Amino acid sequence: MMGEMQKMQREMDRMMGGMLFDDLAMPTFGRGISPHRIPRVTMSSVPSLEDHGDHYVVRTTLPGQDLGKVNVSIHDRQLMIESNQNSDSKPNPYAMIAQASLYSQAMRLPGPVQVGKMRVDRQGNELVVTLPKASEAYP
Repeated sequence: MMGEMQKMQREMDRMMGGMLFDDLAMPTFGRGISPHRIPRVTMSSVPSLEDHGDHYVVRTTLPGQDLGKVNVSIHDRQLMIESNQNSDSKPNPYAMIAQASLYSQAMRLPGPVQVGKMRVDRQGNELVVTLPKASEAYP
């Protein structure tokens, strides 16, 4: 069931990814439509979980996110990947652009892990979380 849900989510992301903001122009006060386009928004990927025997590896792609500002945590076998990023820019003395980006993804892990030994790596736009497995007796 979970595999079908992930497949459906990937298909929805693929279909929706090309529809968001591609041809939308931002109006500017007093001048009609600005020639500046909104950057294309890309849907984030569904995290994948790999079982490597003694550890799990979770991979997800977060386009446009500063991976140094992504928080990864575990509570009761629930892996949380979260990011809340804001930026402001002032292209000229009369304009200011504010952008905000929020990402949150939760994943139930199939077994207990050693939370203190979790490793988070960044490889390009990909976040890779390595989780050593724990025995049932060691939560």
